[in-house]
Amino acid sequence: MLRVTRSRTWLRNSVAWTIVVATGGLLYVNSMPAAADPEGLVEIHKFRGEGVVKLPAKPATDGTASEQDAAISSDIIEGEEALQLVILHLEKAHRLLSNTDGYTAKMFRQERVDGELLDEQVIFAKFKHEPFSVYMKWIVGSKGQEVLYREGQNNGDLIVKPGGLKGRFLAALSLDPEGSMAMAESRHPITKAGMLRLATELLANRRRDLDDGQVKCQMIDSQSFDDRDCICFVTEFPNSDYMKDYRKTVLFIDAENSLPILLRNYGWADDACADLAGDELDAETLVEFYAYREVRLDAPLTAMDFDRKNKEYRLR
Repeated sequence: MLRVTRSRTWLRNSVAWTIVVATGGLLYVNSMPAAADPEGLVEIHKFRGEGVVKLPAKPATDGTASEQDAAISSDIIEGEEALQLVILHLEKAHRLLSNTDGYTAKMFRQERVDGELLDEQVIFAKFKHEPFSVYMKWIVGSKGQEVLYREGQNNGDLIVKPGGLKGRFLAALSLDPEGSMAMAESRHPITKAGMLRLATELLANRRRDLDDGQVKCQMIDSQSFDDRDCICFVTEFPNSDYMKDYRKTVLFIDAENSLPILLRNYGWADDACADLAGDELDAETLVEFYAYREVRLDAPLTAMDFDRKNKEYRLR
C-alpha cells in the first residue's frame, strides 16, 4: 500500500539534519510535527480543510430525471472541451504571471518520497521572476527555517538557515540546489518553484493531452478555495506508459485570474490498493499536494527581499 506517513521529530534527528528542496519549497528532516504546534494545526487546516471537490447536487425540482441531469451537467464539462478550457485558463495565468514582477503567498506542500508521505508544511514565500529569486520562511514544520535562492548570485547556491534550536548554533549553509543533499528527500528542485513554472509545466502537459486524445478530463465549476471562487479540472491518464508518475491530477484554478492555486497529484495503485476506488484510492495514492493562499501579485518587492544581507533575515 502506497500510503505511509512519517513524522520527523526533533528528538529522532537531534544530531544530523538534512535540507531538501521541492516544487513548493524545502523539506527538512528535523521538523516539529504539526500536532505539537496548535498554531500549526490551524494553518494546516486552512489548506487541507478546503480544496475538496464538491459535485453539484441534484436540484430539488419536480422535473424529470433527464431535466435534473441537465441541470447538473451545466456545471460539468468533459472531454476535449474541458481540456481546451483548462489550456485557455493556464495560458491566461501564464500571461498574467509573466507580466508580474513577483508576488508573495502562503504555501502548503506535502510530497511522497521513496514511498513515504512526508509531513505537511506551510511556508511564507516571496517570488521574483527576473532574475528568478525565491525567499522562504517556515510557518509550520521546521518553524523559523529560512531559505534563499537567487539566480546568478551566491555562486548559484541555495542559502539555508535552520529553524528552532539548531538555528541558534549553526551558520547558514550554501548548497547546490540540485545536489544530493538538497534533493535527498524531494521530488523537485527550488529552481522549479512557484506558480509561473507550475503553469508552464501544466500547460505543456495539457496541450500534449489534447493532441493525444487518450486522456479523460472533467471541468467542475462552482468550487472554492481560500474564500475565492474556483474552477476544478480533474485529469485522468490512460496508463503509466503515458504518464509515469501520475494516475490523476486535480487542479483548482482561481475563477477571476486563472492562477493555479491548488494541485493534487495521485500515483498508480500497487497490489495493496487493488481493491480500492474513489476517495479511498486517492487517500492511499497521494503523491503531491501544493497550494497557495493569500497571493499578493502587487507585493512591493525589491532586490533586498532576495539578499542574504537583509537585516530581517538570519542568513548572514
